[in-house]
Amino acid sequence: MTEVNVESWKHANQIYLELMNLTVSDALNRLSKMDSLDDEIKSLVLTLISTGNDSSHYFNQHVGANFQFEKQFKDAYKIGDHIGGYELQAELGVGGMAKVYLAMKTDSQSQKPVAIKLFNHPSLSAIMLDRFAVEQNVLSGLSHPNIVNMHHSGNTKEGVPYIVMELIEGGTDIDEYIKSKSITLRQKIKWMVEAARAIAYAHHNLIIHRDIKPSNLLIDENEQLKVVDFGIAKLLSKADEPQKTTIMALTPSFAAPEQINSGQISVATDVFSLAAVCLALIIEELPLPADRLLKSCAGDEAHIWQVLKLHVKDSDLQNILNQALQQDPKKRYRNMDLFADDLTAWIKNKPVSATRDSWLYRISKFAKRRSALFAALSTLLVMLVMGVGVFSWQFNKIQAEATKANEVEDFMLGVFSVVNPDKALGEKIYAKDLLAQAFEDIKVKAFEDNEVKVKLLSAIGLAQSQLGLNEQSSVSYSSAIELDPDGIFPNVGMLQIQIELGQYKLAEQQTGELKKIITSESEYWPLFLLLKSKLASSAADFEEAGVLAKESELVYQQRNQPKGYLAAARQLADVMFMNSEAQQAAEYLEEKLLETKDSMAPTSSTVLGIQSDLVELYNDLGEYPKAINHAEKLIENISKVFGEKHPFLVKAFMSKASTYRATGKIEEANIFASKAYDLSLEINGLVHETTANARNLMGVISYVKGDREVALIQLREAADLYEQSLGLDHPDSWEVKANLAVILAMAKKSDEATEILDPVFHRQVEILGKAHQSTLYTQSILTRLYVDVGRLEEAQILGQEMLANAREHLGETHPLTVGGHFTLATVYQQQKKFDAAIELVTSVVDSLGINEKNERIITAYNTLADLYFEQGDVEKATEFKDKSLKASIDILGMEAPRTVVQIIKTGQHYLAINDIDKTRHFISMAAQSMQDNSIEIQSIKDRLNELTELLEKQLNE
Repeated sequence: MTEVNVESWKHANQIYLELMNLTVSDALNRLSKMDSLDDEIKSLVLTLISTGNDSSHYFNQHVGANFQFEKQFKDAYKIGDHIGGYELQAELGVGGMAKVYLAMKTDSQSQKPVAIKLFNHPSLSAIMLDRFAVEQNVLSGLSHPNIVNMHHSGNTKEGVPYIVMELIEGGTDIDEYIKSKSITLRQKIKWMVEAARAIAYAHHNLIIHRDIKPSNLLIDENEQLKVVDFGIAKLLSKADEPQKTTIMALTPSFAAPEQINSGQISVATDVFSLAAVCLALIIEELPLPADRLLKSCAGDEAHIWQVLKLHVKDSDLQNILNQALQQDPKKRYRNMDLFADDLTAWIKNKPVSATRDSWLYRISKFAKRRSALFAALSTLLVMLVMGVGVFSWQFNKIQAEATKANEVEDFMLGVFSVVNPDKALGEKIYAKDLLAQAFEDIKVKAFEDNEVKVKLLSAIGLAQSQLGLNEQSSVSYSSAIELDPDGIFPNVGMLQIQIELGQYKLAEQQTGELKKIITSESEYWPLFLLLKSKLASSAADFEEAGVLAKESELVYQQRNQPKGYLAAARQLADVMFMNSEAQQAAEYLEEKLLETKDSMAPTSSTVLGIQSDLVELYNDLGEYPKAINHAEKLIENISKVFGEKHPFLVKAFMSKASTYRATGKIEEANIFASKAYDLSLEINGLVHETTANARNLMGVISYVKGDREVALIQLREAADLYEQSLGLDHPDSWEVKANLAVILAMAKKSDEATEILDPVFHRQVEILGKAHQSTLYTQSILTRLYVDVGRLEEAQILGQEMLANAREHLGETHPLTVGGHFTLATVYQQQKKFDAAIELVTSVVDSLGINEKNERIITAYNTLADLYFEQGDVEKATEFKDKSLKASIDILGMEAPRTVVQIIKTGQHYLAINDIDKTRHFISMAAQSMQDNSIEIQSIKDRLNELTELLEKQLNE
């Protein structure tokens, strides 16, 4: 930090000290009238105002050793000093008005350590001293197991007040404790109930805390919660106690709107703050807008509701927090006890007051919606069979127990009563809605044995996951876990859903929970290994992922479970693909399908999934006939067993569309992409990840067709749908934005593409880290965008960092590492550093395992040809351009659209060196290949027409 910055901070802090006893509005008004201050100082003052009573912590963290906030404190004490018969032994923390020390009594051999809180503020004003005295009075009148106990208080010989308090052994701020442990949602809410009961106790004693935040809720070494720091508490019994909150006496990230807007303080103020803390612990980030103080909380409600919709999936918990976080205090819970009661009811899976409509109301609404919701009767009959199978499997251990069996039978008859033609009245039924009704019934139905309820909820979660209803499945599993935290099946199911939803942080926590309750003897052990493999893959730890997948496969084989065996084989093939072994992955899956053909029906969901994987693999390998063959089998088998309205069919349509696109049959590709979109729209609705995926594919195909404006509209729609269905920070939302950015760049809209991708990259770095595959992929695209918009120095730094991280964490042969070489070479090319660019690409060819059978050799040779040409070495350029075309023909065949593109590029090269005969030859060759193979890609047609026109122009000149 420069001397100028230090002095600026000192000046800003002095102004802040003058304002800190004012309300927010008064402080901002006073600051705006300080005309002599420059904008930099005002900005720094605003920063301190926005940190409220955490300003000293902010100061220490951001200004650093150059100028520590607490060094200004008057009469600061140090370790070894004696106060009131105690020796200060260690500093425990610092706040807005005080420091807390670990201390020991000096005149006793046998005693426990204590905490001493010393007033430690630069201004020993009467108001500040009074506030410290308030805490002494507050704590002296409180005795609660979840509130820190006060022993006594006094003043030092210098007149500085202090409080001697109970020492909280191992005390850690609740948010930091949660980050360091695998803490379940249920445990977080339990702590919130403890805090609510403690604060309610204070309210009953006419005390409002007014500064509830994570750092004032400590978890001790026995995992007991303690509420601390009543330094700015309001005594309701004092009529002359000021009603308005100053900037020094609030934390904007958790303060209620009435504190910021100088409104009336009440018990509802603490309700809001505790709910804000609760939401922060759930989402593990600040729950309210960063600029709420400066905007007088105008955007709070909209922001809170958006956060709740994205991150709090349980509707009851969502309703509880929404009510507690209302802008108007009168709309919140009337007191803290009511808030605690609803949280307790949620933990016990009982009805909550915040959910105003009853289950009967929801069921009646469901019945009224049936005409719009139900589809083909054949789907109903199939799902009935599937449902019975799922439920009977779940209950195979309790068939001998008559009471439980009768409960299950009665429940199933009730759920499936809509199948009765007399009740259905000719309407058709969707499985997802049948499951939704079953879930609502289970929540309110009383069962004699809780185990039945857990198993039913788990069965519904399983069925929902098999239908791709991951969000709903998460809610069902969560409800089962709330009833039975140690239930292995719902916990494994929840882990599976978290991985499907890309919630990797939560999945890591869930894995930690499962390790406590699952053993290698469990029936779910191989599935647990399989899920751990997927989690390792998401972190790019492919070696670990491969080991776990093989171990899972072996256990499934030993237990003679072919379905699980194939699922593990599928995961192992996925690891091979990510290790650039697509050919080995395809061969491995074909081998496993053949090995299990007698034990697995071709219509098994696992077999269908492998067929879908093979379509994608063969597309990647350029083996399009095999891809088409598997795609057609996939569609035929799904339609035969599941009918024409099943979610599996959507993915099959998209797989076939992708194959047609790769082979240049764009009209056919568009037909199947449109089918996928229409079917997903009908089954899943507009705001759904599968619908968004199909819309994204339509956009890509539209671009290939040459309909660029249509393509951009569809891709923007897809990006919006992903955000709405999965949230801003879901991996699929990021990926579709990256794809949109690529298309925008191709459409010469690199500025817009950069604006879209910059924030995505920074969020990925923050959430996933710099070494994650998704981050590296985005970084590679962003590097090229920086080149397009002329930010070459930034592009070089970004490209070098990307390549270094890819090499270190993914290995030299990973596709992203190889791509990183090409990306950085593009930067060097634009900087005219041709030798450096050539060295990079040559290293790909020579050292990274690329050979004449690897498709990337085409790009490598082509890039080298362009680099040598720009460098002026025409002979070398021609050599590599010919090599690139030969590699494309050998690897992909003449029928591949990419080969046609390479033929045209070769023609362009020969035109550039004025070889007219060869240019004509390649134009004719490209045209013939397009005709023979029915390639209808508009962009390829345009390139060929452009080359033909350039040749004619050159001949005429």
